[in-house]
Amino acid sequence: TQLIEHLRRHFHVEQVFLRSIDYPDLEQHTREHALQLAELVDMSRRFAGSDAAVLEGAELRALKDWFFNHVIAEDRRFAAYYREIVCGA
Repeated sequence: TQLIEHLRRHFHVEQVFLRSIDYPDLEQHTREHALQLAELVDMSRRFAGSDAAVLEGAELRALKDWFFNHVIAEDRRFAAYYREIVCGA
């Protein structure tokens, strides 16, 4: 799906950036990306094989929870690391 392809590109760009700043938790962050992509691919396959028109219930909540947790927790960690090495903050 388009969402999965967009996330693949986004994750790749993010990982290149993290490598360029020697982010110490790059390996864990990369594993998190791989796990989420695998879960999204699985969800997409299940959705394609169903009669549902939209994601609902537990799958939609899981997707929202992952997104907010990843952005708020994980991405904020590398943002703080970046500010520290660039700004000395």
